[in-house]
Amino acid sequence: VAVQWTVTSALPRSPASASAHPPATYRNLLVLHRFYDDLESFGEFAIVILLGVLWASVPFPAEALLLGALLFFVFRPVAVGIALAGVAMEPRQRLLASWFGIRGVGTLYYVMYALNHGLSGTASERVLGLALGVVTLSILVHGISVTPLMARYRRRAGSRPRSGSA
Repeated sequence: VAVQWTVTSALPRSPASASAHPPATYRNLLVLHRFYDDLESFGEFAIVILLGVLWASVPFPAEALLLGALLFFVFRPVAVGIALAGVAMEPRQRLLASWFGIRGVGTLYYVMYALNHGLSGTASERVLGLALGVVTLSILVHGISVTPLMARYRRRAGSRPRSGSA
């Protein structure tokens, strides 16, 4: 993600400003950007497959629905609000950041770490079930909402006059 952000930030904002970059450099940046998009998609696909494999052996706890709701609607927005305090952002951008937040895939890493370092028995099954439940809910809810929310954001951002224009 960090490398993709670096490549994306180096790309010109419009084809007209691409002339500031030598054509070969611009093409190379575009190719690199596409490569990282493909790599990210492959990683997401692998994680969804991993979730499916894990669900075959772990029951889905009903509490995962409540935990997911609390994380999506309470804890994540509060955490993002604190993390972005003092950052100049439009309110709509803050809302999007608090809705999408940081992805929950790191959760799987931490649960696997705990399992490899002594968490066992019913506690391990419960923790793994809750983590898988929340990550699965995140994939479903955020996956369904990303396209319409971003399209709405882009439409509104495109209809707003740019600062500094008459």
